[in-house]
Amino acid sequence: MQTEYVSKAGYVAAVLVIIFAFTTAFLKEAGLVEAFSLLTLYGTVVVVFVAMFAYELLAQHSHNKRHNTPVQSVAFSPHRSVILRSVLYRFITLLLPLLVAYALVHGLAGMEFEWYTVHSHVLVFYGYAMVLFVISAPIYMYVTLLYRGELKYEFNDYAILTMVGLRALYGKLAGKSAYTLYKNRRVKKMALVYVVNFFFITLMAHFLLNEHKEFTSTLHKMLQEGFSTQHWFLQVKSGFGVLLHLLFTIDVSIGMIGYAFASRWLGNRTKSVETSIIGWAVALACYPPLNSIIGAGWFYFGEPQTHSLIVSDVGVTVVMALLLVAYSIYVWATVAMGFKFSNLTNRGIVTSGPYRFVRHPAYASKNIAWIIDSTHVLTSAWATFIFLTGTTLYTLRALTEERHLKKDKAYEDYVKKVPYRFIPRVI
Repeated sequence: MQTEYVSKAGYVAAVLVIIFAFTTAFLKEAGLVEAFSLLTLYGTVVVVFVAMFAYELLAQHSHNKRHNTPVQSVAFSPHRSVILRSVLYRFITLLLPLLVAYALVHGLAGMEFEWYTVHSHVLVFYGYAMVLFVISAPIYMYVTLLYRGELKYEFNDYAILTMVGLRALYGKLAGKSAYTLYKNRRVKKMALVYVVNFFFITLMAHFLLNEHKEFTSTLHKMLQEGFSTQHWFLQVKSGFGVLLHLLFTIDVSIGMIGYAFASRWLGNRTKSVETSIIGWAVALACYPPLNSIIGAGWFYFGEPQTHSLIVSDVGVTVVMALLLVAYSIYVWATVAMGFKFSNLTNRGIVTSGPYRFVRHPAYASKNIAWIIDSTHVLTSAWATFIFLTGTTLYTLRALTEERHLKKDKAYEDYVKKVPYRFIPRVI
């Protein structure tokens, strides 16, 4: 009986991020490194990615060898000169979207919008990404075409679809009515992939800096003299802050890597993209700038006044402990996704980790965390309504995502094995 391969690359990334986070914090305390250095931060993401990729290839090879799994690898062409020419075309084609993304971020960086700002440090990440692409992409493409150049991959190859899309765009702009390739569903899919990746990579690069800063800042306070003499509750709050921001540093790091890299070696290339307006609306409404617009608009309408229901030190400590459990499950879901992590796309069905128990562990655990952390809204009817609207919106994300994924037979098989959407049956 053939055993299905289960990727553990996300767990490798989580361990490396934890080591990196604490190492940079302690080195900063010793005055040996600037913990907030963008080179240190984004450079580490690159190192984590390389380690994940290397581990994944070795783990897949070991699994295939152990279970005698055949590996389909028909050479793209017997003539290496043809491969070299194809590498050149693909390299230029894929460099263009990266240049466009860099130019967009450069143009938007520092510009103040009413609800949202594209921060200039994100430009540094795209600069690193471009340097890494220029250095490594030609070698990667050559090796890939030589050993993974199967025809079935070429129909959905990102570079080829981008070439087709560019030709279609040129033909349309030139008024050549014969060029109707822009209507091709694969080309449309590729265009949406670029939109998803650009939006979320830009967002994650900003989130990562914020989470790492908060983690380092809170840990710094714990390492100061006099911390041990503080009231126990203040110590617990600081420990909670360190662990919480560490969890989200792991989450965002893996998210960035998932969006930034898809490969036929990893089996995480995009199968399909959400195309419904409602699917995109509920997803984007949970992120800047829409969440700021909606949240501010709803919350300040009527200015609901609330007060805490849980005020004792012991009670708040219990709340913080429960929050860490809930958010740990949320981040565990991201770790289990690994290279397949993404919003609004299907990059392969993950059935391991918390996905063994429920189909939407991330959405369920985050909603539970919000409920635990928001008992104060019960003191205002309007605040309660706003809160329930937000959790409903997050639940709709799961439902629209499931509707999209059900187009994949692998997901239909998964639904039969895991019938619970949010809460598993205990008995």
